[in-house]
Amino acid sequence: MENVQKIAPLIWVSDIQVSIKFYCEVLGFSCLNSWEPNDELKWCSLELGNSSLMLQQYDGEAEFQKPEGIDLYIVCDDVEPLYKLISSNGAQVTSISVEFYGMKQFFVTDPDENKICFESPVRD
Repeated sequence: MENVQKIAPLIWVSDIQVSIKFYCEVLGFSCLNSWEPNDELKWCSLELGNSSLMLQQYDGEAEFQKPEGIDLYIVCDDVEPLYKLISSNGAQVTSISVEFYGMKQFFVTDPDENKICFESPVRD
């Protein structure tokens, strides 16, 4: 299917302004588009390299509950520069580890406790 170009997960967030600040200022994403009905930001699409995702403000009646079972894995050429950038931007990051399946990776958690893994292939 040459038609399929990429996947863009939608992440429901409790405070979209806090989440945009985290994804853009800490992780380095850029905001491409947004939806602001009645001048209130409700949705946006973000991009980092060839990766994209969408954030949507949760507006339900009940208390915000994070869905279980979804973590984001962002594959890059080299995790080391991203690790330095993201940790210098104030995020709590795990140490870089090398996994049995040949990937170097580290994790960071967003304001709604979604886990984000940045990883790159181990090179000899």
